[in-house]
Amino acid sequence: MITYDKITDIFCVVDEFCEKFDKKIEPLTLGNQAKKKPIMSKSEVITIATSCLYNQFVLLSQLCQSFKLWQS
Repeated sequence: MITYDKITDIFCVVDEFCEKFDKKIEPLTLGNQAKKKPIMSKSEVITIATSCLYNQFVLLSQLCQSFKLWQS
């Protein structure tokens, strides 16, 4: 299980990445900016996705481990 401290650490790293990435990609974007500001930031969405993927990985590894024990 991911603790709140880990989620905060992940969010900080992702947020710093998104800030740097947006600055680099801004001159390359085509078209107009969106008029409506999004409800969630890119950093929040990426952090949630990362947390879900991590939890799925942990669950899958636990299932594989218990299956190995069940087979023996």
